[in-house]
Amino acid sequence: MLKKCWVIFLMFLNCKVWAVNTYDPATGLLKLDAVVVNDTQFNDVQVKLNAIDVLKIGSSQAYGEVTASCSDGNLSLEHFNAITQGMSLGQVKQIIGCTYTPSLTVADGNTSRYTWDGGLKYLVVIFDAAGNNVTKDSVFKIRAGF
Repeated sequence: MLKKCWVIFLMFLNCKVWAVNTYDPATGLLKLDAVVVNDTQFNDVQVKLNAIDVLKIGSSQAYGEVTASCSDGNLSLEHFNAITQGMSLGQVKQIIGCTYTPSLTVADGNTSRYTWDGGLKYLVVIFDAAGNNVTKDSVFKIRAGF
């Protein structure tokens, strides 16, 4: 049993988790939407944890909470891919988990470009002129650093 747990632990050292996941302490079951291990994505992963040793927590916030400032942790490929044309500004902020950087907002009369700045990563989403909904243009979002 110890060997099996050690293999799972080593597997998690070399993986990326891209979605919000859940842990049930009553059953010890960790449910992961997707895990990437050595360039292979595994979907709907369930792991039974018999003992929990927290190695590191980068940051935390209440699920669904929109914070006033962003960090690189807010800007992920999962969040980028979840943004679709026609979404409201509120929906985009909910997906990213933080508000945009007001000083980087640009409006040109036809569109409004909102930028989420995480430090080393950033994400630009292009909205209609009023800033209400993500534009229907072919290029409606841009990312850098991830």
